[in-house]
Amino acid sequence: MRQIEVYGEVYVSNYEKATVTRRSGKRRWYACCTIPPELREFFNGRRQEYLSLGTEDQREAFAKLKDAEEEIWRRFDKARGTSHPLAEAAYQLDWVLGLEGGEHSRQFNFDRDEVRQGWLDPAKRREQEEDLRFRAGQVLSDYGFPDREQVRIMEQVHAEVRPAYERFLNELAKVEAEERTPAAKSSLLFSDVVAEYVASPRFLRSLKTNELKRQRTLDKQRNGINTFMLWAGPIKLDSFTNGLATNFAEALADPGNKLVQHSKGSGISKETLAGYFQSVRNVLSYAVSKDYLPINPWLQVDIRGIGEAPKKYRDWTGAERKSFFSLKMPPQDRLLAAILACTGCRLDEAALLNWSQLGTINEGGIDYHYFDVRDAVVKNANSRRLIPIVPDLWRLVERHHTKPNAKDPQRLFTYSKDKDGKAERKASEALMRHVRKVSRDETFALHGLRHTFASLCRNASIDWEQREFIAGRGGKGEGANYGEPAEVPVNVRALSVIDWTFINSGG
Repeated sequence: MRQIEVYGEVYVSNYEKATVTRRSGKRRWYACCTIPPELREFFNGRRQEYLSLGTEDQREAFAKLKDAEEEIWRRFDKARGTSHPLAEAAYQLDWVLGLEGGEHSRQFNFDRDEVRQGWLDPAKRREQEEDLRFRAGQVLSDYGFPDREQVRIMEQVHAEVRPAYERFLNELAKVEAEERTPAAKSSLLFSDVVAEYVASPRFLRSLKTNELKRQRTLDKQRNGINTFMLWAGPIKLDSFTNGLATNFAEALADPGNKLVQHSKGSGISKETLAGYFQSVRNVLSYAVSKDYLPINPWLQVDIRGIGEAPKKYRDWTGAERKSFFSLKMPPQDRLLAAILACTGCRLDEAALLNWSQLGTINEGGIDYHYFDVRDAVVKNANSRRLIPIVPDLWRLVERHHTKPNAKDPQRLFTYSKDKDGKAERKASEALMRHVRKVSRDETFALHGLRHTFASLCRNASIDWEQREFIAGRGGKGEGANYGEPAEVPVNVRALSVIDWTFINSGG
């Protein structure tokens, strides 16, 4: 327990010792400290403040307790605000500005809660600072007072105000100087930078397209950041080293840490590992953009050798394609699989198709059909294209058109959407049930149809740019020409040299 006297008021800081504890449903140890009653309003009414110690080992937890306790107390001090020299100087100046004849004649001009929260926040500090400067300037200005008694009183007030004002300006200059120095900025807590970052456009929007990120993308990146903070505990920007990166990667790869969900019998993939690291790197890049760091310390971290190589899905053989499409399955599952096989498009693109995206162009008396996904929610700019429909696939589309979706007549399929408005998860679950009837081989998967499409195009001598554009991987240079409606017949004719009759194996 500590006492802080701040010019006329005494604050009792009931900063109790932190203890090591576990939280319900959590395996890691936490530091727990009771929040002083007068500060609970700044912590959403909570009675305790918890801080992860980043370990399941009790001995290691106790070794980290002191640092965690200091961090929790720092949060309390930040909420109180009055323990900082600048806040104390502001209180003193405000106090003496209210003196009249040696006695304090009025209440503090500042709201105490506003002062607590505002003096260490540059954005909130400006208005309070300007008010203090203006009031002090009025008192210290030499107007001349003919009345001797009034002169005596003002001399006494001057004697109190001038040193208080100089002290205030001195403490203010120190804080502003510290905020400008790289050392002070790099000693910021990572968690404080995260709070800024997740509220900024750099987090909410794609840096490449400036479009709002999908909710699933935001959730994935938040999870990566939170997982790191859970593992690392309170950590400053200047603590980010290559060694920290290596330790984090090894912790993610260790199933015993339960930081990430590992598939049964397998470790974390390099792709998943890279995703967690990219989430943290993004925060550090934001810190660089705000001059909190000179460079991103994790920009070129070497974590090779950690994590499993991604699984490679193989092409479907001709026999496997026929076997799959010979299976008895719902008409929408058959059509969706046929679209994937005959266009090489991505599952999420196909599962969300609307009838309004269906287009036709007539050339030489022949109708050529396509799906227009130029305005759809797709993976990237190159995916905005016209997807050609070969005749064998068109016959399935026509047949399916006679059975409209009762819940949403505009949609081709009924697979339910997630919170991002994507339907690929439910669509994948539906189709993979059929895939596994053909083979239990893990390299034999739905995504293999996209690879198979590329192989079929290559074997048919369709040039690289054309097939890349059709599949939504290209669209630059000469390949961009294939995006014009007039080129749909060219693409359909090119694909028609391939035998697509396997999609009709089920009759």
